[in-house]
Amino acid sequence: MKNRFYTILILLFCIQINAQNIFKKGYFLNNSGDTITGYIKDFSWNNNPEEILFKSDLSDSQIKFLPKDIKHFEIYGEVKYKSAQVDIDISGNSSSLISENRSPSFVKQHLFLKILEEGQANLYQYRDRNTIKYFFSTEEVSLQPLIFKNI
Repeated sequence: MKNRFYTILILLFCIQINAQNIFKKGYFLNNSGDTITGYIKDFSWNNNPEEILFKSDLSDSQIKFLPKDIKHFEIYGEVKYKSAQVDIDISGNSSSLISENRSPSFVKQHLFLKILEEGQANLYQYRDRNTIKYFFSTEEVSLQPLIFKNI
């Protein structure tokens, strides 16, 4: 009985480890405008990725891409990210972090933004360990941060 329990436990552990290293079918658009299909490592991102790992074929070695290297990427049917240089508000939202100044404090960063909605208006999300920020764009309006401050 104990042996069976340990065998099942080891199998579950191996499946979990293997599940963390899955490359899924997807593509990226390079800065020249070419669509490159292949496989993107799926990290099931809770926070926006700082880089992606890509393989043209599952047997190939992986290549790392940063936001500055590509325009956007998608894991088919799951998630899509746009690369953009944006103004990020680094002033805090929690009452302990809010300064006397009500104006946002922007820093320019090149990031992957998760695409939440696409259409006449586009909605994007940036999430890291400490914050969630939203951005929008339309045909007439370039990518803009949505400003939110707790008072």
